[in-house]
Amino acid sequence: MKPAKGTRKCNCRQEMVTRSLGPGRFQMTQQQVCDDCPNVKFVSEEHHLEVEIEPGMMDGMEHKFHSEGEPHMDGDAGDLILQIRTYPHRQFERRGDGPLHKCHSQPGGCSSGL
Repeated sequence: MKPAKGTRKCNCRQEMVTRSLGPGRFQMTQQQVCDDCPNVKFVSEEHHLEVEIEPGMMDGMEHKFHSEGEPHMDGDAGDLILQIRTYPHRQFERRGDGPLHKCHSQPGGCSSGL
């Protein structure tokens, strides 16, 4: 976030306001009250993050980068969550934690080492 010209409404909250309508008559209403804060604008920044994909990581597992996500308007940056997705490969398939090589040959070819 970088500073920008002007002000913006922030820290908005609802407050009860009591108004006298006459002798012994009052009306209570809610009113939105906001503070004036300095204006900011979001600027895209490029970050390089390194992820180590460990053997045995399954589809749907998540890796969290603390404070690397989108910043909130009136707060700190959120967390970036990377979700692992696996896709089919033409030579390998996954069985359990490890890869299994696919062998396309004549019957008996894989067992003889061809």
